[in-house]
Amino acid sequence: MSISFKKTTTKLVALFIIGLILLFAKEANSETIISVAPVTQWVGGHKVEGSTLKLVENIADKYEFGIILSDIGGQVNGGVQAQRVVGKKFQMGIGVTYWKNQTIAWNSQFTFALSLRWNINDNWLIEHSHWSTAGSSTRNSGLDMLMVGYRFGGRK
Repeated sequence: MSISFKKTTTKLVALFIIGLILLFAKEANSETIISVAPVTQWVGGHKVEGSTLKLVENIADKYEFGIILSDIGGQVNGGVQAQRVVGKKFQMGIGVTYWKNQTIAWNSQFTFALSLRWNINDNWLIEHSHWSTAGSSTRNSGLDMLMVGYRFGGRK
C-alpha cells in the first residue's frame, strides 16, 4: 500500500495549524469557531449536494482567518479565508478567499466572502455564507450555504 505524500502532508499541515490556533487562542484574545454545512448548498440558485467544514479564528470580534474544506457536487476543494467582522449578537463579515481549485460555481481561485451570523448563545451560532467573484470571472453563479457552528471556549 502506498501513501500519497501530498495527501499526508496536507493533513499534517492542517493538524499543525489547528494545533497552533488552539494553543495561542487565549493569548491572542481570540476564539476558534468550527462551522459545518452538512447537506445542501446553493450554486446559482440551484440545490447541490455536498458538505463544507469551516475552521476560523475570530480575533477580538474584528477579524477572522481560517480554512475551508468542501465537497460541492462531488468536487473537493479547500480555501484560505480572511475577513473583517462587525457586531456582537448579530455579526456581518466581508473578506476574500483563495481556493485551491476552481469550482462549479466560478472559474477563479479568488472570491469575495460575505457572511451573516447570529450568535445564539455563548457557544452556538447560525451563519449564512456567500462566496462570489462579483462578476470578475466568466463563470460566477456564486455559492451560498447555511452553516451551524460551535465556538470553543464561549464568548469573551
